[in-house]
Amino acid sequence: MLKKILGQKFIIYLLILLVLNLLNSVLMELSYDEAYYWVYSKFLAFGYYDHPPMIGPIIRIGTTIFGTNEFGVRIVPILLHLGSFAFCYFTLSKKNIDALFVLFMTLPLIAGSGFLALPDSPLLFFTCFFFWAVKKYLSEDNFRNSLIVAISIVGLFYSKYHSIVIVALTVASNMSLLKRKSFWSIVGITIIGYFPHILWQYRHDFVSFKFHLFKRGNNEIEIKKVIDYISGQFFVFGMFFVFYIYMFREKIKIKDKFSRALLFNSAGFLVFLLLVSFRSKIEANWTVSACVAVILLVCSCDLKLKNLLRFCAPILGVLLVFRVILMLPANNGIMQKIPRLSEVKRWSKINNEIKSISTGYKVVAEKYQYAAKYSFFENELIPALHFDGRKSQFSILKLEKNIDPDEEVFYMGTKNVKGAIIIDVGYKQPIYLKKYKFKDLLNEYSHSRK
Repeated sequence: MLKKILGQKFIIYLLILLVLNLLNSVLMELSYDEAYYWVYSKFLAFGYYDHPPMIGPIIRIGTTIFGTNEFGVRIVPILLHLGSFAFCYFTLSKKNIDALFVLFMTLPLIAGSGFLALPDSPLLFFTCFFFWAVKKYLSEDNFRNSLIVAISIVGLFYSKYHSIVIVALTVASNMSLLKRKSFWSIVGITIIGYFPHILWQYRHDFVSFKFHLFKRGNNEIEIKKVIDYISGQFFVFGMFFVFYIYMFREKIKIKDKFSRALLFNSAGFLVFLLLVSFRSKIEANWTVSACVAVILLVCSCDLKLKNLLRFCAPILGVLLVFRVILMLPANNGIMQKIPRLSEVKRWSKINNEIKSISTGYKVVAEKYQYAAKYSFFENELIPALHFDGRKSQFSILKLEKNIDPDEEVFYMGTKNVKGAIIIDVGYKQPIYLKKYKFKDLLNEYSHSRK
């Protein structure tokens, strides 16, 4: 019965995505960011220092059921990835499922969101949900469809802040939406649904907004930021971007309001971030929503799979090889030649080394990444002090208040000071581990806090 309703190919592709993502999730340690978001899940709230709250409860659900391990942290994002694929499938009216599957496997941001517990996972899901809902709403204006659109928007806003651009571009693509009474009901429901987060921001002096607007590096105009953004998008889209331009010229027809919305969200989102990149650093993963719009736009036209594979096969092959490499044990020769991967393959060993040195003493860290990693492996939260680096959710938690000033602690720092034990982390700078009396540590680095 299920096969008849959904289609045999859909079920097969869903199972392939599930198996691949499960293998990657259980054969990789958490990245720094994933461990940091696991910290979110320990303190459920309507907001966090640097992100909206959606990723916190998502991780909490998984770890509550399956425990504090990589599988528990990642299982709900894996399921959301399958939901993202399903929403795209139904948005396309069950057409071009082969192309849809190839693109889900080919575009790095889409593939990576399937097995990493990052805010991009719910963002991808709610973006796909949003476009599906918008298509229904454009074709039939009723309260049910309005409510579905509003729910999808609230989900977007609770996932990542820049998701507001998706909604703004969709409205800009069809300004006649402003004349619909139901549109303003969507606005009202969205405001009600998002109000708890705004209230949290108010109570915390709008800390997240200030961070993103003023504290993410300097805001001076630099051409390097623009070059970094453009080069990042070449990595994200690869040769598929050439294919997209080809399809746009030859095949893609803006035949209805929904296609126009997709065009605005694919090209418009990229152009918007290009303009922002003149003043702010743009992370490559911010364009995951644009990837969804591109996929839907391309798959909605008369597409020959062989033409798509001509451009995507090399990228697909490279990504599959990379995913297999991520499944290899840490002591594998190939793995050892890629130091960057020590973040997700060697940290259990690093953690044990730190633990063996610091046995009997509390551990504190300079960087939130180190604090999050150590906390996850020990399943016990430690403070991040941020003497020299940017602040984080640890700045709100203030876990250091639980440490007696006269207590001796081991400090995981980023500077090579006299007497420090050097811990190699595989790439970039090592960890410098040194024992201090806590009040002496605070006094020594107090100048950094001013």
